[in-house]
Amino acid sequence: MCCMLHMQPTKYNGDDVFNCNTTYPFNETEIQDLMADLQAHWPDVLDPDGAKLWAHEWNKHGTCAGILPELDGEHNYFSKTMQILESFKFDSIFQANHVEPSATKTYKADNFTEAISKSLGFVPVLQCYTTINETEQTTFIEEVEICLDKRFKVIECPVSPLKKNNQFGLQGNCGKRDIYYPPIISPKMRIN
Repeated sequence: MCCMLHMQPTKYNGDDVFNCNTTYPFNETEIQDLMADLQAHWPDVLDPDGAKLWAHEWNKHGTCAGILPELDGEHNYFSKTMQILESFKFDSIFQANHVEPSATKTYKADNFTEAISKSLGFVPVLQCYTTINETEQTTFIEEVEICLDKRFKVIECPVSPLKKNNQFGLQGNCGKRDIYYPPIISPKMRIN
């Protein structure tokens, strides 16, 4: 499992819209039949059962996506999101381009963007997460963002001022740092 997918509605100028309908909160029972797929392909590395991540995604992004019939309602939102995520096969794309999960090897943002661009014909937005302690900074790949139109066709992502990294001329926040792409341990395999 590589990549986070938000199915995050935006305005044409790239500004995000979020938390559109607070009267329709996340209800885990609505997606019970999707749980195995969600845990396998959209895990929350911080919460073994994933409910916090999925609640966040639904409340912030899913409640804004209901304007499209395919995304109207919690079950439709998560089902369509999983369908789209699986259609891109990012793990296979990275593996074919020698970018594989590792606890020790690092990559550059270009390794990820070039693999996707070569395979799918568009340049994604990369988001990274950096941990900082007394002696070092460690950067991990967090998200590979793609943009879709209302027919779910890939489009170039609008450049939002919040997502533009002017120092390196890239969208996203990964810059030129060394980036870890760690293996994901299935929630069922974790020892708490």
